[in-house]
Amino acid sequence: MASSLAAVILVLAAAILVAEQSTAVAAFGSEQVRVEDDLIFFHVSNPKRISYVYRALMAKDFGGVLQSRYASIELVPSVPIDGCQPFTNDVIVSGQMVLVQRGVCSFAEKAWHAEQAGAIAVLIYDSDRANDDKWVDMVQENEGYDVTIPSMFVLGREGHKIADGLAAVKARSATITIPVNETHISPHEYFPGVLW
Repeated sequence: MASSLAAVILVLAAAILVAEQSTAVAAFGSEQVRVEDDLIFFHVSNPKRISYVYRALMAKDFGGVLQSRYASIELVPSVPIDGCQPFTNDVIVSGQMVLVQRGVCSFAEKAWHAEQAGAIAVLIYDSDRANDDKWVDMVQENEGYDVTIPSMFVLGREGHKIADGLAAVKARSATITIPVNETHISPHEYFPGVLW
């Protein structure tokens, strides 16, 4: 009985989330912000203090797509954190996914530096740590960076939780699985606030 009630609650919460996030586009300052129901979910399994399911949105007009599921791959914060210069931690970034903070330079330039360091994908999180609902379309901006790796936007609240959690335990990376099927995720696994 309890599991049936939990399943009903999960279905209702998902329906509300979809209704609220149904591909609306709104103005936010000088940029376009999209609230999108076509998100990619990823799970951080280690460190345990940040072990949740998080969301990401693919870049609009640059980078590749995820061709397969990556289980237990490392998500490494870039050095420098803004990813606007060649990475100095390219040895540990190579062959892994990289976490970069938004700001200073374009999304495409950050992704290009990640690709040059050998990353197989880049997750760029908003510099606004309070942002928990404004999805930004990452666009090329005609800068000429030829980016082929998957490039994704992560909300500031979620990205900072990962970055801060890694710093708190002095971990050089998080272990993630991407993408994960959201229909198989129990409500307590989501990052707090994702469902409501």
